[in-house]
Amino acid sequence: MNRKFQARLAYSWPLYLILPLVLGFTVSYLFYVSHRPAYFETVDVFVGAGGVEKDDFAKKIETELSDDGMKEATVTYCDPSDSLYSQKLSVVGYNGSDLFLLPKSTLESIACSDIMLPFEDAEGFVGSYCGGASGFFEQDGKSYGVGIDASGWLSDYVSFVDEDYYLCVNSISKNIGDMGLYDNPEYDLALKEFVYLRGGAA
Repeated sequence: MNRKFQARLAYSWPLYLILPLVLGFTVSYLFYVSHRPAYFETVDVFVGAGGVEKDDFAKKIETELSDDGMKEATVTYCDPSDSLYSQKLSVVGYNGSDLFLLPKSTLESIACSDIMLPFEDAEGFVGSYCGGASGFFEQDGKSYGVGIDASGWLSDYVSFVDEDYYLCVNSISKNIGDMGLYDNPEYDLALKEFVYLRGGAA
């Protein structure tokens, strides 16, 4: 082993340890990214409740909507009594969720027009997705949520607080066809989940 190589090795030997780790991480990350569902194959629902059986709830949604192209359902939740509830709703929910399942007090405390899809402004929305609805949450003369039966099948997965609950749609979701900010008529998986959560069989 010549002296130049020995001198170079004395300074560069950590690279021989680090490079394989970096390469392994890169390959793993690329494999993960290439195999994860596309955004139009997954839907997230934010739930404001005391507790949620997240894995079982998500699995049920995935199973029921698999024929519609659902690859992954995710559930985000936070207890309305938690001090970080408002922050989690505004940061995680607003930016990452397609649907919201929220108690009336939450909707009364926020400006729904900032994030929720107003049902009247979505042509045909009520007729297509809210058939048989018994009540809506209204704010400033517009409807932003449809009433949910908190004693029905959803209660097997969600620990609802003692309030009326409403199902709402995030207007910036890319999975609500051409109902929101994006004109993606073929990507409507969140609307299918909306219908399912309103009246899916147990």
